[in-house]
Amino acid sequence: MSRFGLVSVVAIAALAVVSAGLLGCAGEADAAPGAVEREILVTARSYAFEPPVIRARRGDTLRLRFASTDVVHGFFLEGHDLDVTIPALSRRVVVAHAGRSETTEEVVLVLERSGKFRFRCSKTCGAMHPFMQGELIVGPNHLFVGSSIASIALFVAGLAWALVAAGQAVTDRSSRGIDLLARFPLLSRLSLRRWFPLAGALLLLVLGAVLVAGGFIGTPVGNRSGIVVAVWILWWFLLIAVLLPFGARAWCGVCPVPVVGDWVQRRRLTSVADEDPRGATGPPGKLIGRNRYFGLALRWPRALSNLWLQNLGFLLLATFSVVLLTSPFASAVAVVAMVVAATAVAWVFRQRTFCRYLCPVGGFLGLYSMSSTLAVRARDASVCAACREKGCLAGSAGGWGCPWLQYPSRLDRNNACGFCLECVKSCSHGNMTIFLRRPFAERRLLAWDEAFKAYLMVALAIAYSVVYLGPWGELKAAANVGEASGWRAFGLYAGALWILALVVVPGAFVAAAWGGRRLAGARLALRDAALASASALVPFGLLAWIAFSVPLILANGSYVPSALSDPFGWGWDLFGGAAMPWSPLLPHWTPWLQAGLVLVGQGAGLRSGWLAHRDLVGDRRVAAIEFAPSAMLLTAIALVLLVLYAG
Repeated sequence: MSRFGLVSVVAIAALAVVSAGLLGCAGEADAAPGAVEREILVTARSYAFEPPVIRARRGDTLRLRFASTDVVHGFFLEGHDLDVTIPALSRRVVVAHAGRSETTEEVVLVLERSGKFRFRCSKTCGAMHPFMQGELIVGPNHLFVGSSIASIALFVAGLAWALVAAGQAVTDRSSRGIDLLARFPLLSRLSLRRWFPLAGALLLLVLGAVLVAGGFIGTPVGNRSGIVVAVWILWWFLLIAVLLPFGARAWCGVCPVPVVGDWVQRRRLTSVADEDPRGATGPPGKLIGRNRYFGLALRWPRALSNLWLQNLGFLLLATFSVVLLTSPFASAVAVVAMVVAATAVAWVFRQRTFCRYLCPVGGFLGLYSMSSTLAVRARDASVCAACREKGCLAGSAGGWGCPWLQYPSRLDRNNACGFCLECVKSCSHGNMTIFLRRPFAERRLLAWDEAFKAYLMVALAIAYSVVYLGPWGELKAAANVGEASGWRAFGLYAGALWILALVVVPGAFVAAAWGGRRLAGARLALRDAALASASALVPFGLLAWIAFSVPLILANGSYVPSALSDPFGWGWDLFGGAAMPWSPLLPHWTPWLQAGLVLVGQGAGLRSGWLAHRDLVGDRRVAAIEFAPSAMLLTAIALVLLVLYAG
């Protein structure tokens, strides 16, 4: 089931998207019957277009007139080679079309292609400029119809297969995968060096200091600021779409935030402070295992040894995310606050307590690293069982004891493995390694805090898609407390966000788990059924966040070379890219990529949730019945995302 099921899911999703594309291309050359000609006034204001959504049929002719109620705006229409400059308080516009620029009062557009096309502001107009957009929906929208049918088909086919195949043998076998350190000796030697991956963290610390300085004394324009563009466009996309799926928590291994705190605890960078085997007292400090640490080295309270504080921290950041994404000063303050907090916690509590229990980013990294293709594990359990040194836990002359407060030789999940590779260095038997494995290999959630992290991330993926990728200017204004909205509007927005994240989504999934439990005869406790259902949100949530991030990098990625060449906005050109104009990459394909990612995520989520139930009850048919309401809810959320991205 494992390989066959995953391949089938991907194949069905790909087939649905390709089929929809073929349907759309087949009819694009022909005008729809009853084509009409319409005149539309498009009014631009910070940060919305009016009307926000334009609906038409293929073959229609649109006569577009433009006006601005405040500053200079732009009108870039994806997939139509149309870029309009709308002067401030003017009804005459400058059009760049097919390489020509001309001043006109009207743009005539014949709609020859069907689908969903976003129009964006192409002239920097303020803090939320990158998110100012509207939608042109040209029917028949084959992509949306095809992807919606595929989403429903995934649910029906998965449920039917699980019920019909109830008598078949279960063939889902977990595999640790390929031992990368054994397969690649150079990588093995690199992993044993004390400067790896520390060198990456130090380099990022220096780069981060430069970007933070730019946030404090550089340009206040977000899409021209090095820290905003580097963190919220480049880093975020690479983290969620590349590092997490293919590198687990590799970011934690090079993260610059805890570097200063590590030095405060260890008073050294590359060497290891271990106990003297001859019995000498050694350097001052507190002995933990075989390593000596400075600071108070207190234990973190057991009652707080969970994700609840991280959940709260991430939700708080998400509530004020508009300020962080648009204000260089706010981004710089947030980064400095993270470093200061991590350093202070490192002085009071032992090892990487901040990363494990407090870092807002760490919680979702731990959750989604379960889906990754990389994992640090022991090669041979019998070697670990016979080992007396326990260097991976207690430390040795070669490495520090696990900074993440884990017992590395017993790891069976990625959640709390920070990929620092200290266990590889400290193991005297060379028994710790990195495995390359199939994606979505883990599915076991242990407690309510992990389930609520899964609920929270899915709720925020929906909310962010509405606010940042949607055409509704009122929502953007309400979320933009730093500039546009009053506290009352922001309070309503924040309240709705918290209710969605803490009540609506968790309540719906717990209710679905309860319903499935009743349908199947209450074989599981409600907690176990809810945790099994929430496991479906791990792969689904990861793919949903990637789908959300795709337009951010494709539409705004051209800001990266210009902002990094001139991180302070002072007219520098460090890398020769400062003058690069804004130019979206493959804008017409964005909805197609998003729809495909949602479908793959839905299929992987359905598989993970069903297998989690099967692991608990042992009966395939009972597992299918128990998971059915949750699977239906997951499908409904997938359809909501498809509406937002393609419909």
